[in-house]
Amino acid sequence: MKRLTIILLLLSLAFLSQGEIVITDANADKPIDLSENIFYYEDPTGGLTFETATSEKFFRNYTQLQNNIVRIGGNKNDIWVLIPVKNSTKRRQSFFLSLRNPHIDELVFHSVIDSTFFNTGMRYPFSQRPSDSKNYNFVVTIPPAVTATYCIKFTAQHNVMYVPIEMKPGKQFFDEGTFNQTMNGLVYALALLTILAMLLLYISEKDKLYISSMLLMICITILLLVYDLTFFKYLFPNSPTANANFSKIMKPLTLTAFIYYQKYCLSPQPFKKLKSDPSNLMIILGLLTTFLSFLSFEHVFRILALNIFIFLTFAYFFYCVISNRNKLKDDKGFVIHVIVSGTILVSLVYKNVIDTEIGMLVYTSEHCVKIALLTLSALSMVQFGRKFVKSRTEYYEMSQNLEKSIKKR
Repeated sequence: MKRLTIILLLLSLAFLSQGEIVITDANADKPIDLSENIFYYEDPTGGLTFETATSEKFFRNYTQLQNNIVRIGGNKNDIWVLIPVKNSTKRRQSFFLSLRNPHIDELVFHSVIDSTFFNTGMRYPFSQRPSDSKNYNFVVTIPPAVTATYCIKFTAQHNVMYVPIEMKPGKQFFDEGTFNQTMNGLVYALALLTILAMLLLYISEKDKLYISSMLLMICITILLLVYDLTFFKYLFPNSPTANANFSKIMKPLTLTAFIYYQKYCLSPQPFKKLKSDPSNLMIILGLLTTFLSFLSFEHVFRILALNIFIFLTFAYFFYCVISNRNKLKDDKGFVIHVIVSGTILVSLVYKNVIDTEIGMLVYTSEHCVKIALLTLSALSMVQFGRKFVKSRTEYYEMSQNLEKSIKKR
C-alpha cells in the first residue's frame, strides 16, 4: 500500500512538472502561454476544500486543458482550476493573471505560496474586485527559483460561460487596457452620433422609422453599458442585487425595441383574419416579458419566459419577411433592411441560444451586442449620409435655378 501511494505521488509530481509554466529571462517580459498549462477539476459534491484541492495527492484528479479557456456553469458543480508557475530566474517576477470574463457569479482566488484568498464576482460589490477593471486581474509575484501554485474555485452557476485565462507583464497589460478603453470610447461615440443623426432625420422627415431606429440604438447602447459593467461600476457599485435586477430587464426591453423598429422598417402585413398589425401584439408581449423578468422568479422560469419571447421574435421577423416577399426581388433597400435586421436579432440573442465559442474566439454577450450596435449604426449613418447629400443637392439646384431666374430678369 505504501509503495502504491509513493508511486501515485511520483506520477502526480511528474505530471505537475510536465505541465507547469516556466518563467525564464527570455520570456519574463512577454505574455506567458498558458495553453496546456491549466488543470481543471469538476466537483460534483461541492465539499472540496482548498487544502485538499492543492495537495499533491489530489492532483491526479485534475484534467489538463488543451487551451487557456475554461468552461463554467450550466450545472450544480463547482469548477476548480490549478495553475502552477515556476520562476527559474534569479529575480522576483510579477505578472497580471487575468480572468477575461467579467460576468462570473462567484469565484475564490487562492495563492498557495503566500496563503492568500480573494473572494469576488457579480454577487459582490464592484469595489470587491481585485482591480478597477471589469475583468478579474490578480497581481501575482513569484520569488526567484520558486514554483508558485494558483488555485481558482468557480462556484456553481446557472449560465454557461467561457473564461479565457491570461498571464501578462505589467507594461503589456496596461498598454492593452489603454487600447481597449480607446476602442470602447469610439464605439460609444459612434452610438451617440447615430442617436443624434436619427433624431435630426426624424425632426426633418417626420418618419417614424428614424425614431424607432433611435430608440433601438438607445436600448442597445444601454444593454452594452450593462454588459461591460459600466452601470455596475458607477450606478450600483455597492448593490449587486439592484444591478442584477436592472440587467434582467434590458434584454427583453431591447428585443421589444427591435420589434418596434421592424414595424416601420419591414412593415409587416396585417393578419387577414384578425385584420390587425402583429407588431402591436408583439410589443405588448415584450413589455409583459420585461415586467416578468424584473420579478423575482426562479431562474428556470425567467429564462423560459425569455426564450419563448425570443422564439416569438424570430417568428415575427420571418413573418415580416414572408409577408413582403415580393419586395425581395425588386427592392434592394428592403433586402438590405432584412440583412441588417437579421444580423441585429442574431447578435442580440446569440448567447441565449448557443452556449459555445467559435474556435479560440470567445463571444461574450458584450461582443455580440457590439456587433448589433455597429450594424445598426452603419445602416443609420448611410441613411443620414444619403439624406444629407440629397438635401445638399436639392439646395444647390434650387440656388442655381434662383440665380438663373434673377439673371433673366
